[in-house]
Amino acid sequence: MPETTAIHLSVRDACARHNLSRSALYILIGQGKIAAVKNGRRTLIVTRTLDDHFASLPPAQIKAPAHAHA
Repeated sequence: MPETTAIHLSVRDACARHNLSRSALYILIGQGKIAAVKNGRRTLIVTRTLDDHFASLPPAQIKAPAHAHA
């Protein structure tokens, strides 16, 4: 059976997927960087926009320690 990806995630699952706090997720939604929809009282996160946001972030610039051991 092929693996499927959910189109929408609960807030809890979206936070767990990218190790975000709820408040950080809602800030990103408020900034328009991640899309959310309502299904009754539930807020659902549009998975594609969540993943696209994190894929668009720049790579970390981390310098090797001065005395790296091989």
